[in-house]
Amino acid sequence: MRSLEIALAAVLLLQLLFAAAGWRRIVWPGRALATLTLLISGIQWGWEGFRWQLLPLYALAGLLALREWRRWRSHTPLSTSRWGKRAWWAVGLWVGGVALAVLLPVPQWPGPTGPYAVGTASWALTDTSRREIYSSDPDQPRRLMVQVWYPAAPTGEEPLAPWLAPVDEQIRAVAQSGGLPPWMLGQLRY
Repeated sequence: MRSLEIALAAVLLLQLLFAAAGWRRIVWPGRALATLTLLISGIQWGWEGFRWQLLPLYALAGLLALREWRRWRSHTPLSTSRWGKRAWWAVGLWVGGVALAVLLPVPQWPGPTGPYAVGTASWALTDTSRREIYSSDPDQPRRLMVQVWYPAAPTGEEPLAPWLAPVDEQIRAVAQSGGLPPWMLGQLRY
């Protein structure tokens, strides 16, 4: 999990513990935690990017904020007996969101090491003497994509190259080979 995702899960857990403790007379911590949760959710979504794996945590943040808003609007404390019936759903959403984020993480690749910058070049090679065996067209020549990384001396004018380009096509290909819908591997974009 990334740092803002961990912060979101931690504040949601605090909010759940506060609600489960039944501190009905103390109003401001619930409101503060609900506001903080929504703020962290928005910042995480905008800065680190939306991940479907966090949908249960986003939903829980919204539901707990709605609970606090209702509590504020009615000027009466919500009963803990009604909360007890809903607590299992809230805990399930929290556990589900954390489990999905941990089991399907955003990969963290190590940066290049050593004294040199890294350059890259890509070529699409075609061998006209051989036929492509993975094509439905029997007359299509064999094609191969090659990418090479090498030590380079930067001049400061080169744009940064992505590690995999184009990322969305790579995600689609990996998902298709595994029999998955492409949105399930959306975290690879990050």
